[in-house]
Amino acid sequence: MKCFVGIGFYQLDLAQCRSLKDKRQIVKSLVDRIGKVRGCGAAEVGEHDMWKNGSVAVTCTSTSYGKVMGILDNARRTIESCGVEILNEAQWIVNPEDLMVKPWDQEE
Repeated sequence: MKCFVGIGFYQLDLAQCRSLKDKRQIVKSLVDRIGKVRGCGAAEVGEHDMWKNGSVAVTCTSTSYGKVMGILDNARRTIESCGVEILNEAQWIVNPEDLMVKPWDQEE
């Protein structure tokens, strides 16, 4: 069975924020909205003490490469729809089967 893991990293410009409280409210809202997608998780992953910038990571899994791409694209659109500018973006889709040997396939 195929399994794909998607990872998205988004560095955000939060110029509209006036304080850490403003930033945390916006980032928390983004993380909650992205995290509601089935098979997807999101978290703030950096720049915690900077109120003009932030970083959000998104992870997802599916048996379909296209579904993983769709989830990552949807996460980007969700961020942009909230009026937040994405400064830098990186996305990876990995097939774990290509990276490891299954423990049950190893001979002792």
